[in-house]
Amino acid sequence: MEEFLVTAIVSTYNSEKFIRGRLENLTNQTLFKKNLLEIIVVDAGSQQNEKIVVEEYRNKFPNKIKYIRTPNRIPLYAAWNIGIKNANGKFITNANTDDRHHPMGMEILANELEESPEVDLVYCNYIITEVENQTFENCTPSGYTIYPYFDKQHLLYVTYIGHSPMWRKSLHSKFGYFDESYRVAGDLEWWLRISENCLFKHIPLLLGLYYWNPKGIGNYNSELAANETRKLRFSYQKKFNKLGLQAFYPGIVDFKTFIDFSSVKIQNPEFSFIIFSSHKSDKTLETINSILNQYNKNLEIIFLSTYGNDYLQKFYKFDRRIEFYQVDSNVSLEEAIKFGVSKIKGNYLSIFNDSNKIFPNHLNYLSRLLSDYSNIDILPSAYFYVKQSQSRFYEFSRRICNPFELPSSSVFPINFAHFTFKVNEKINDNLEKVLKNPGEFFETLHTLALKIPTLEYLEYTEILNQYYSI
Repeated sequence: MEEFLVTAIVSTYNSEKFIRGRLENLTNQTLFKKNLLEIIVVDAGSQQNEKIVVEEYRNKFPNKIKYIRTPNRIPLYAAWNIGIKNANGKFITNANTDDRHHPMGMEILANELEESPEVDLVYCNYIITEVENQTFENCTPSGYTIYPYFDKQHLLYVTYIGHSPMWRKSLHSKFGYFDESYRVAGDLEWWLRISENCLFKHIPLLLGLYYWNPKGIGNYNSELAANETRKLRFSYQKKFNKLGLQAFYPGIVDFKTFIDFSSVKIQNPEFSFIIFSSHKSDKTLETINSILNQYNKNLEIIFLSTYGNDYLQKFYKFDRRIEFYQVDSNVSLEEAIKFGVSKIKGNYLSIFNDSNKIFPNHLNYLSRLLSDYSNIDILPSAYFYVKQSQSRFYEFSRRICNPFELPSSSVFPINFAHFTFKVNEKINDNLEKVLKNPGEFFETLHTLALKIPTLEYLEYTEILNQYYSI
């Protein structure tokens, strides 16, 4: 029996026009050329002639490609389970017939699992195309999917593991196989099932090419996909005791984060956040939760609003990391922030508006940068820019924005805080001066940053790219 590092499962049903391109892409993987990649094609009772194409490749590579045909039509996850049970690889990945991989894609993913025994599953970023049967090397991008770092709680609300992750085959001995009762969301069910006990790792590289196939199982029957996804998410939210906001306030249907309550009062927080809100919005809840969901929990939030806080306090009345204050509706931004500064206890201060969100590792990145560069007192932030393309997709580009350049209306920042300060006597003295200039807070902050050590823009770009790489 051949020993393989990876087995790629190709499930096919009436995919004759895609199968040659899929096999050509797989047999040109660097891992395949090193005799470490096994390909198993599971023909789920197709009415087309995939077998002819597969046999052609089997004749070329007789010991590295298997072909299994079922006598009757079977669903997707039943086909995957057949492939897994016949796999000889240490690691498993699904290879959809209409998708493609970077030539080194599978080797990079496999190496991550080999080098990180504590990691059970790896996933990457994808180029999206609307043109069928393109190669990875010569494709027409319609957009990109840039996934977040793994957060098992966030997975309860957002599907972000991607189209062809790679995982350890041994997981199936412990957690079972894909649930064949699902037609569309069986892979999400599997990720949720194992996520409570397994570690996933995001590989921030564009290693996959995803064809947005209008006839694909999740696209042509979007209602079925939505129903299955909604049902299993609610089931696992209850199981993990992490009910979404819908359980408290059903009117919010697009809520993307969970409520991570903490009844512990942080006496000496590392980070303080001031959020100023002048209008009531459901987005404010997402902003607050993106802060509470940080891996670094040593924080406090000073929330200032002009409209009263009953609306928010009902969600956070048990969480002692948040202090709510109502300020006069005529108060200026500078006056509100000055009031907030008088309440903070943290070593670092970030000032937010009420519609921004940060990723779960945000504070860990900031803490590491601020500790590694002890001469730095102010850090600007990175932006995720999202531009609407002409097609249905969005183009994502991560860019380090000049901290004094406010985003235009054509872009929407989703990882954004204007500045993070070290709270020390020097900052407090200068911040006091800044807050005496009504209407010019951010303009004056620019002047402040010129007086106090801060990372040069280019240097900051280089450093941050070590943390935020695509």
